[in-house]
Amino acid sequence: MNMVVVEGGRALIRRAPADDVPAMFEVRTGVRENHLSMQQLATLGITPGTLPPMLDGDGRGWVADVDGEVV
Repeated sequence: MNMVVVEGGRALIRRAPADDVPAMFEVRTGVRENHLSMQQLATLGITPGTLPPMLDGDGRGWVADVDGEVV
């Protein structure tokens, strides 16, 4: 397993399954730097509906997981 130290503990870096998509959008739209809104992402073709097939195909997604929560 790939572990990294984050503030307050350790995070597991793992491949993201389709179940992580809502949390991935929460994290992506919740950043201050390089922020993109849901509307801006949709303009780029990135939506909750288009992301799962990408994760299962050639594109891979990775998340940091702390105690079962994507951060």
